Amino acid sequence: MKYYKRVLKNKLTIIEVPSTDAESVVVDFFVKTGSRSETAKENGISHFLEHFLFKGTKKYPSAMAITELVDGIGGEMNANTGKEHTQYFIKAHHSRLEMIFDILTDMIQNPLLDKPELEREKGVIVEEINMYKDSPRAVVSNLLEEIMWPKQALGRDIAGAPETVTKFT
Repeated sequence: MKYYKRVLKNKLTIIEVPSTDAESVVVDFFVKTGSRSETAKENGISHFLEHFLFKGTKKYPSAMAITELVDGIGGEMNANTGKEHTQYFIKAHHSRLEMIFDILTDMIQNPLLDKPELEREKGVIVEEINMYKDSPRAVVSNLLEEIMWPKQALGRDIAGAPETVTKFT
């Protein structure tokens, strides 16, 4: 697979993988932080911020504004948090590349971090944590990591725990 890698003056690394067969483009922003960077009291904060960045920015002041814009161009967006990084992406027609960069950049650089929305999102994440408790695969995976890395960030659940998430301010 052919790819191009550039490092900008601000240390941002860009990797481009061109495809002549696709009409769509995917822009992924990888942030070099995940649950491994968290203390026990911060457990889940990377995942929390992943959710929160979709809630509104200076340019796009609500979750609905962001969603309508991406849906309006036939795009899809999502994010995920891992132990080592957090990923944000939008996929859409290649003619929308500039818009995709604009949306993702504003999400990363200018999130609104609205207090009432913060409180609502705590409940959403606690529900997500509880949902995973009903998944044998997720439970076993979390237990295995806890056994392999006791009392370390790698041994804690990426999503956090209800008792940590509800204390975020």
